[in-house]
Amino acid sequence: MNPAHIIRECLTNRDWGWVFSRRDRGQFYRSRRYTLRRGFGLSLIWQQDTSVEAFIARILDHIDATLLIDRRTGLWELKLIRADYDPQMIRYLTRPTSSDWGRLGRRAAADLINSVTVRFTDAWTDDPGAVSVTDTARVQTMGEVIATTLEYPGIRYQSLAVRVAERDLRALSAPLLSGEIVVNRTGADLAPGDVIRLRSGPTSACRCGYAHLRDRPGRRARQRHPAQDRRGRLCSGLHRHGSEGRCPQARVSQFHTSADATDG
Repeated sequence: MNPAHIIRECLTNRDWGWVFSRRDRGQFYRSRRYTLRRGFGLSLIWQQDTSVEAFIARILDHIDATLLIDRRTGLWELKLIRADYDPQMIRYLTRPTSSDWGRLGRRAAADLINSVTVRFTDAWTDDPGAVSVTDTARVQTMGEVIATTLEYPGIRYQSLAVRVAERDLRALSAPLLSGEIVVNRTGADLAPGDVIRLRSGPTSACRCGYAHLRDRPGRRARQRHPAQDRRGRLCSGLHRHGSEGRCPQARVSQFHTSADATDG
């Protein structure tokens, strides 16, 4: 089933869902069309052993997306974290537009993953399956295999599991910039998943995760948690299994990274 349809049902079902009727139909349609075109279908059973919120979070983990209420329209939006932006149209944030720009850092080399295993559910046997992908160039650089295993039980086909494993490997193997900035009212309309550029020395493109208003003496400031984009369009030199073409991009999302997927 299309993940956008699953989430829509969770939001609107009158028997077990959240019974919300206000959603951005156009935005949900675009997300539905994208996942349909990419062949990104999921098969999951919600057995009421967890909350609807936890079930939606699991779907979002599968498709690498964020669900939010637009502050201007009051409508639910499903925003896929993808390379869907024009690099020339990204907004710049500079030190003059920020009242606090600190705690920015990159992952240490020891924290970079160079091999990812994805566990899925085989559609034909209904048994667990697994696929692994490895960044061989980074393994040679680091001198060891640093692996992690991710559970995506809603994926039913090996080909999709491989694409998702490659997506997550690109995200986990990059030394992304992350941190926290506080901006003035120029950033008041930023929302989770929006793309920005941080200009202070070398330019970095970032995506927004969460934000909140915080009182400051004499004004209100908006706190943003940005993290470097892992698979954005600006990283066009990134190869399938190599470590080349890394470039400074980031998203603002809980000031951890959230990737711009080119697959999945």
